[in-house]
Amino acid sequence: MSGTTAREIPYNYTSADDRRILALLLGDEVLAPLERLVYKRRTGRSWRLLMRFVGDLFIHHRNPFLYQELVDNRERRQVFLEAARRDLGIITDRGRQEPDLGLVLDRCQSKLASFADELGDAAAGSW
Repeated sequence: MSGTTAREIPYNYTSADDRRILALLLGDEVLAPLERLVYKRRTGRSWRLLMRFVGDLFIHHRNPFLYQELVDNRERRQVFLEAARRDLGIITDRGRQEPDLGLVLDRCQSKLASFADELGDAAAGSW
Protein backbone atom coordinates (compact mmCIF):
# COMPACT_ATOMS: atom_id res chain seq x y z
CA MET A 1 0.00 0.00 0.00
CA SER A 2 2.74 2.48 0.77
CA GLY A 3 5.23 3.72 -1.77
CA THR A 4 3.39 2.19 -4.67
CA THR A 5 1.08 3.53 -7.30
CA ALA A 6 -0.71 0.20 -7.74
CA ARG A 7 -4.41 0.54 -7.21
CA GLU A 8 -6.20 -2.18 -5.33
CA ILE A 9 -9.50 -0.39 -4.69
CA PRO A 10 -11.97 -1.16 -7.48
CA TYR A 11 -13.57 1.79 -9.30
CA ASN A 12 -10.75 4.13 -8.30
CA TYR A 13 -10.30 6.00 -11.54
CA THR A 14 -9.47 9.24 -9.77
CA SER A 15 -6.19 10.96 -9.07
CA ALA A 16 -6.50 9.89 -5.42
CA ASP A 17 -4.38 6.90 -4.44
CA ASP A 18 -5.73 4.08 -2.29
CA ARG A 19 -4.36 5.60 0.92
CA ARG A 20 -6.28 8.82 0.35
CA ILE A 21 -9.50 6.96 -0.30
CA LEU A 22 -9.06 4.75 2.75
CA ALA A 23 -8.40 7.84 4.87
CA LEU A 24 -11.40 9.64 3.38
CA LEU A 25 -13.82 6.79 4.00
CA LEU A 26 -12.44 5.18 7.16
CA GLY A 27 -10.22 7.82 8.75
CA ASP A 28 -6.47 8.36 9.01
CA GLU A 29 -6.29 6.05 12.04
CA VAL A 30 -6.77 2.95 9.87
CA LEU A 31 -3.73 3.58 7.68
CA ALA A 32 -1.05 2.28 10.06
CA PRO A 33 -2.96 -0.91 10.96
CA LEU A 34 -3.62 -1.52 7.27
CA GLU A 35 0.07 -1.08 6.47
CA ARG A 36 0.93 -3.73 9.06
CA LEU A 37 -1.74 -6.05 7.70
CA VAL A 38 -0.40 -5.65 4.16
CA TYR A 39 3.09 -6.45 5.39
CA LYS A 40 1.85 -9.64 7.12
CA ARG A 41 -0.51 -10.67 4.33
CA ARG A 42 -0.69 -14.43 3.98
CA THR A 43 -3.51 -14.69 1.49
CA GLY A 44 -5.27 -12.10 -0.54
CA ARG A 45 -8.91 -13.15 -0.14
CA SER A 46 -9.70 -10.98 2.89
CA TRP A 47 -7.75 -8.09 1.41
CA ARG A 48 -9.67 -8.33 -1.87
CA LEU A 49 -12.96 -8.39 0.04
CA LEU A 50 -11.91 -5.35 2.06
CA MET A 51 -10.83 -3.45 -1.05
CA ARG A 52 -14.10 -4.39 -2.78
CA PHE A 53 -16.03 -3.09 0.23
CA VAL A 54 -14.10 0.19 0.16
CA GLY A 55 -14.48 0.41 -3.63
CA ASP A 56 -18.24 -0.11 -3.41
CA LEU A 57 -18.58 2.62 -0.79
CA PHE A 58 -16.32 4.90 -2.80
CA ILE A 59 -18.17 4.54 -6.09
CA HIS A 60 -21.53 5.16 -4.45
CA HIS A 61 -20.04 8.15 -2.65
CA ARG A 62 -18.70 9.63 -5.89
CA ASN A 63 -21.35 8.68 -8.43
CA PRO A 64 -24.71 10.38 -7.80
CA PHE A 65 -26.50 8.11 -10.28
CA LEU A 66 -25.42 4.93 -8.49
CA TYR A 67 -26.19 6.51 -5.13
CA GLN A 68 -29.67 7.50 -6.30
CA GLU A 69 -30.24 3.96 -7.57
CA LEU A 70 -29.72 2.69 -4.02
CA VAL A 71 -32.05 5.35 -2.66
CA ASP A 72 -34.81 4.65 -5.19
CA ASN A 73 -34.61 0.87 -5.33
CA ARG A 74 -35.21 -0.77 -1.95
CA GLU A 75 -34.40 -4.26 -3.24
CA ARG A 76 -31.12 -3.09 -4.78
CA ARG A 77 -30.26 -1.29 -1.54
CA GLN A 78 -30.92 -4.41 0.51
CA VAL A 79 -28.84 -6.61 -1.80
CA PHE A 80 -25.97 -4.11 -1.65
CA LEU A 81 -26.06 -3.82 2.16
CA GLU A 82 -26.41 -7.58 2.70
CA ALA A 83 -23.45 -8.28 0.41
CA ALA A 84 -21.33 -5.72 2.25
CA ARG A 85 -22.30 -7.19 5.65
CA ARG A 86 -21.52 -10.70 4.38
CA ASP A 87 -18.10 -9.64 3.11
CA LEU A 88 -17.26 -7.93 6.41
CA GLY A 89 -18.39 -11.06 8.24
CA ILE A 90 -16.05 -13.23 6.17
CA ILE A 91 -13.16 -10.86 6.87
CA THR A 92 -13.99 -10.92 10.59
CA ASP A 93 -14.11 -14.72 10.69
CA ARG A 94 -10.85 -15.10 8.80
CA GLY A 95 -8.98 -12.41 10.73
CA ARG A 96 -9.83 -13.12 14.35
CA GLN A 97 -6.15 -13.58 15.21
CA GLU A 98 -5.14 -10.20 13.73
CA PRO A 99 -5.35 -7.42 16.34
CA ASP A 100 -4.79 -4.70 13.73
CA LEU A 101 -7.94 -5.79 11.96
CA GLY A 102 -10.19 -4.77 14.87
CA LEU A 103 -9.98 -1.02 14.30
CA VAL A 104 -10.30 -1.41 10.56
CA LEU A 105 -13.41 -3.59 10.83
CA ASP A 106 -14.94 -1.33 13.47
CA ARG A 107 -14.56 1.60 11.08
CA CYS A 108 -15.97 -0.44 8.19
CA GLN A 109 -18.99 -1.54 10.24
CA SER A 110 -19.57 2.01 11.45
CA LYS A 111 -19.28 3.43 7.93
CA LEU A 112 -21.66 0.80 6.57
CA ALA A 113 -24.21 1.47 9.32
CA SER A 114 -24.11 5.23 8.73
CA PHE A 115 -24.36 4.72 4.97
CA ALA A 116 -27.37 2.42 5.43
CA ASP A 117 -29.02 5.04 7.68
CA GLU A 118 -28.25 7.78 5.17
CA LEU A 119 -29.78 5.76 2.32
CA GLY A 120 -32.83 4.93 4.40
CA ASP A 121 -33.35 8.56 5.37
CA ALA A 122 -32.96 9.68 1.77
CA ALA A 123 -35.43 7.04 0.61
CA ALA A 124 -37.91 8.15 3.26
CA GLY A 125 -37.58 11.73 2.06
CA SER A 126 -36.26 13.07 5.36
CA TRP A 127 -33.05 14.23 3.78
